[in-house]
Amino acid sequence: MKRTSDEFSKMTFDREPLPGVGNAVWRSMFEAAKQYSEQIAYPGRNFPNLDEGSRCVLCQHVIGADAKDRFERFREFVTQDLAFKASHARELFNAAIDKMFVADAKQDYLDENLLEEIGESSPVAAAGIVEAVDSLKRRAESIRMACETGVWDMISPAKTVCYRELSRESRSLASKAKEYDALATPEEKARLKEELTSLSQRKILCENKEDVMGFLGQLKNTHRLKMVFDDALTTGITRKQSELMDKAVTEELRTHLRDELKALGLDYLAFKYDKRGAIGTTLHQLRLVNAQKTNIAVGDILSDGETRAVAVAGFLAELQTTSSNNGIVFDDPVCSLDHTWREKIAERLIQESRHRQVIVFTHDIVLLLSLEHYAGRCNVPFIRQSIRRQGPQCGIIDPEHPWETLPPKKRIEILRVMRTRASECFAANDPNYKKLLQLGYGYLREAWERTIEILLFADTVQRYRNAIHTQNLRYVEVRDEDYKRIYIGVENASRWLAGHDEAAATGAPYPKPDQFLQDIENLATFVKELQNRRNDTEERRKSLIAPSSD
Repeated sequence: MKRTSDEFSKMTFDREPLPGVGNAVWRSMFEAAKQYSEQIAYPGRNFPNLDEGSRCVLCQHVIGADAKDRFERFREFVTQDLAFKASHARELFNAAIDKMFVADAKQDYLDENLLEEIGESSPVAAAGIVEAVDSLKRRAESIRMACETGVWDMISPAKTVCYRELSRESRSLASKAKEYDALATPEEKARLKEELTSLSQRKILCENKEDVMGFLGQLKNTHRLKMVFDDALTTGITRKQSELMDKAVTEELRTHLRDELKALGLDYLAFKYDKRGAIGTTLHQLRLVNAQKTNIAVGDILSDGETRAVAVAGFLAELQTTSSNNGIVFDDPVCSLDHTWREKIAERLIQESRHRQVIVFTHDIVLLLSLEHYAGRCNVPFIRQSIRRQGPQCGIIDPEHPWETLPPKKRIEILRVMRTRASECFAANDPNYKKLLQLGYGYLREAWERTIEILLFADTVQRYRNAIHTQNLRYVEVRDEDYKRIYIGVENASRWLAGHDEAAATGAPYPKPDQFLQDIENLATFVKELQNRRNDTEERRKSLIAPSSD
């Protein structure tokens, strides 16, 4: 506030001839002059007296025009300064009131736990504390009302706390504390702690008596069962069985395992059988001979392909030790294997099918073709069945190969059936006609590709097969007219198959069923011509390598 008044006086009197006008020393002088003027020099007149001919109470000279103007400024400054001080004092007063009553008058200032503890030993002291706090709350409320109304003669008195009762209670507690401290020796504390622990445990035991009795009954039953189990131990049986296995089975298993590993091209790995007994049963487990740690599984060292091939070899080796010719079932035996393992396992399974029925479930087209190939070489009956889903129906059996492996003639037969279905949809104005036609032309393009692979190139190079049959080149002859017919046929099929938007871009309407049939028959004619000229081509090629008659 002083800083603000000084700044205000500086702004008002910065041009006066003498410095310090408006500061504290100047105010003292002004107040003294005012008192002298109003009480002695000009009683009954307000200071400063600026009537005509009045004199300055300080210099005794008649007050001139400049002095009157200066006195007017001095009086205005003092009046405003006093108003400012009064306003600021009111603000400080209001702030103090707000701070005093910022807390909620209904707030509980008593510590209930402490009050309850005091009340247990001295109800009189506890009641006195409550009564004193309540009186202080009433006094605070009356002070607030007085601040608002300005009436200060209705302030509620405060009741003093019963210090005598509290002092008596304090002395009593201090005396008990001394007694407790005297008893708090290490030995006594240990004894009391042990007693408390015992009582707590007995309390818990009492609360859970029923559960404890039930658990004791279970322990008794477990003990009885263990005694019976010990009488029926199979350790001797397992030991004897292990001895018999060593003599009758283990060596035979080793021999068959070596043969199976060699057949699958895994003879670079050396294995041994570890025996493990389990409740009257002896189990065999494969281990690598050169493994430094005995607890390392075979799969932790070998690749995925090697591990699966070893598993097949181990199964077939165990199979050889039995006298049964029951059938066996494999579910995707070449999963995660490369083409080398596929070929070897396919050949081995066909060899095994000489002695028993072998059923193979697989999604692998390469394995299917390999099995069929080796079955033909070994003259083993081979039956293929496809299991497919059609709409909501699952498990539909089809004796034919999957579409991916069908020869051109079979594919043409399927395409003709699709054309018949398309004709029915077209006649019924069925909106599915477009989708069926797109699917049919997609199949037609694949049939052209299969024709090139099987007939035009005479199966010299085939997808899903890792061998190239160079001898089949004797049937291969590619003419210019073949190129032209293939180009046109594939182009027509590609225009309408799903995924190509050429037809929509040109605005061409979708072919009618007769056009679809004509495109199919063009492929059928080409297939027939390739088959007819196959023998002629072979004869010409033979003459190229035949010895000269000269």
